[in-house]
Amino acid sequence: MPITTDNTFQVSVVMPVHNHPELLEKHLSSLSSQDFSLKDFEILVCDDGSTEDIQSVVEKFRGILNVRLLRQQQKGPAAARNLGIKKSTTPIIVFLDSDVLADQTLISRLVTALDQNEEWVGAEACNKPIGGDEGPLWDSPVCHDGGRYHTAAIAYRRDALFKAGGLDETFKMPACEDVDLAVQVLKEGPIGFVPDAIAKHPWRRDQSGIHPIIATKKYETIRPGVIRGKR
Repeated sequence: MPITTDNTFQVSVVMPVHNHPELLEKHLSSLSSQDFSLKDFEILVCDDGSTEDIQSVVEKFRGILNVRLLRQQQKGPAAARNLGIKKSTTPIIVFLDSDVLADQTLISRLVTALDQNEEWVGAEACNKPIGGDEGPLWDSPVCHDGGRYHTAAIAYRRDALFKAGGLDETFKMPACEDVDLAVQVLKEGPIGFVPDAIAKHPWRRDQSGIHPIIATKKYETIRPGVIRGKR
């Protein structure tokens, strides 16, 4: 598949969503407050077979954000993100979960880190859990020191994603498909950590079928020395 880009935007924000329109609305609201120019990034909401009303939330933000709604039958978040990659128009793709609350400087700090570090193929944000309860039945992406590669909040160069072949769609649940992608992308170059690019992710009931401790052990097996971004 040829790589094509559109100079209208600098960044494509790709997020899968399956139901929970109330969380999506909070997420889009946080993106509307970014200090990165709103005219310079597009948002691709990739609806993975939702049975709840996602469209009305997206319509609410038209005219405020450059937002597009893409739909597919339910195939899982990996396939939904691949849909966003294919429909994106920019050299930088920022993956965000649809329930993340983005700090005002999240996008600008990730983009600046990639601009200042030309050898990087990705820039990883700091994920901080909020709300809910911490325990064996709860899960949230947590990244305070880098090398976790959660697609909850990470930026990649689009050409590196195409070279890596995108996400493996045999991962049907939101568990480890992101680190599997990172294994392939790291063959193209380093993924740096940007500690002051902050995303807040709610604790949620673990539905992956994979205990967080097991997932963490998989992360540790491929975690390289973490490269930290310039501030």
